[in-house]
Order: sequence, then C-alpha cells, then structure tokens
Amino acid sequence: MATLTQPTTAGPRWDLRRLGSQYGVYVFAVLVFLATCIFMPGFLSVASIKSLLVLASILGIASIGQTLAIIVGGLDLSVASMIGLSSVSLAVLSARGWSFATTFLLILAVAVVVGVLNGLLAHRLQAPALVVTLASGSILTGVTMMLNKGSAGGTIPEWITESVSVNATTLGIPMPLVVLVWVALTGVLVLLQRRSPSFRRIYASGMNPTAARLALVRLPVVWASAFAASAAAAAIAGIFLGGFSGGANIDVGQPYLFLTIAAVVVGGTSLLGGRGGVGRTLAGAFLISNLTTLLLGVGVGTNVQQILLGTLIVALVYLYGREAHVRTRI
Repeated sequence: MATLTQPTTAGPRWDLRRLGSQYGVYVFAVLVFLATCIFMPGFLSVASIKSLLVLASILGIASIGQTLAIIVGGLDLSVASMIGLSSVSLAVLSARGWSFATTFLLILAVAVVVGVLNGLLAHRLQAPALVVTLASGSILTGVTMMLNKGSAGGTIPEWITESVSVNATTLGIPMPLVVLVWVALTGVLVLLQRRSPSFRRIYASGMNPTAARLALVRLPVVWASAFAASAAAAAIAGIFLGGFSGGANIDVGQPYLFLTIAAVVVGGTSLLGGRGGVGRTLAGAFLISNLTTLLLGVGVGTNVQQILLGTLIVALVYLYGREAHVRTRI
C-alpha cells in the first residue's frame, strides 16, 4: 500500500536576482565610490566630494524627468536639446537685461508646452515617443541656434554660477544650491510616487495601457503630464548647467542625451515602462558621475570610458531584466 507523506516545505531562500534588481545599483554605487577613494588619493576631501555631487546633481535633475517619461512607456530624446535651449536662453536673455524671474518663467513655460505636445502627439498618433521627441529636439536645436546666432558667451546671473560652486553655502548649509534642489525634488517625487494617485496612473499606463484605459485612466493627460515634467526637469538642469559652463553653449546638453537614459536604466527603471522609480535614478546618476570621475582620475580615455559604461549597463540590465515584465502577470 502506498504511503502518503507530508510535502516538505523548503525554508526561506534568498532570491539573489530579485535582491540584485532591488539593491544592485546601491551596491555598485558603494563599490565604485570605494574604488575611487582607493585609486584617487585625496578624493575624500570636501571639495572633491562636493564637485562630484554637483556633477551628479545636474545629471540627476535631468534624469528625474526622463524617469517619468520612461515609466509611462515612452522615451524623451529632446532632453539634450531642451537643456541647450534653457542654458542659452538664460545667458542671452540675461545679457539683454531680463530679470532671472522672468527668464525662468519663460523657459519653464516653453518647456511645459513642448513636453505636453510631445506627450499628446506620441499618444494620439500612436507613434513611438522617441520619434516624436527626436523631431521636437531637432526643432529646439534650430530655435537655440537662431537665439544664439552662432556665438558663445552671454551673461549668467552671478548667483546661478554660485549655486554650482563647490564653495557655496545655501541657507547656512555648506552645500551648493543645485545639490539641495536635486535632493529636494527627488524626495518630493519619491513621496508622491508612494502616496499619490497620479503616480499610480503613470505606472498603470506603462504597465498595461489597455487595462488603464478600462480603469478610466485618462491616458492623454498622463502622457502629457509625464513629458511635461521631463521637459521641465531638463530646463531646470539646463539653467544650472549654464551656471556651471559660464555662458551660452548650444552643445552643452548633448552628453546628457545618453547619460540621462543611462542613469535611469542603471537605476533599474525598465525601458518597457511600468517599473522603476525616481529614488533609484538618484543612485544611478551618482553612480555614473562617480564612475566617470574615477575613469578620468586614472587616465582612462573617452573611448574606453564608453566601453566600460556600456558594460556596466549591460551587467545591471541583466540583474534587472530577468524578471518577467509586470504586464505579462496582469
């Protein structure tokens, strides 16, 4: 006679892949920071760390908006052009006597309009967002060239330049303003990400647009909002980058086209949409900035830097991408 045996239950096991997808970017960030301390003597000085944070902050602010655009299911390739337009507009309009408040509001308004149009066109036309934003980025570059008239320079408000200085103090805190803005924006968005119904709609739109539509999510509004936030974040980053570069430079935003996407992907946000978050993008921006600093410090050329950065992205995507996408489980 066959005997029945009780099924044995295995004890709790560590899912290394899931742990890697959740905490991999933080582990890599710590390892790269420790490597920088080892291979770059003197890196632990206050000035060096502040310099790293300034670079990470500008990238991080721009990457915040890119994160939202990717979570909703798109990709914003107009980020670099918006950064350039914002930076050049600040320099040119300030040189013409415009106040910073007026200039900032104009730049922000233009960014929001461009972002809304990007989101609406991508959704309404059912066209890939990368195509729509690539086209709008080309238009923005043309507008920037007309505004700049092919000349560098311009006037950057002194306090903007001071806001990215490693020796700056903000409201009694010995830290440049750009770093505090980055941390504040990230903190607010992380809080909203966990508690706000608006963020749930963004995730729902990226996870499964059909299910989101049946749940009465207004997809055009969600897409327009996500891309408006992306353009606005790029514009703010462009203003700080204008202070960092010290003048009007039409190409100042070009490196950020790849870097913002890299920061988002390294942070664990899926390019398929519906998964990820702003908090991990902060770690991704810090990691990429720190890695670039390390490679420059040890004398690695630009070509090799690109190879190593690409390798890092592939390694992290392996950790993040093994889990089935959430829309296949709905």
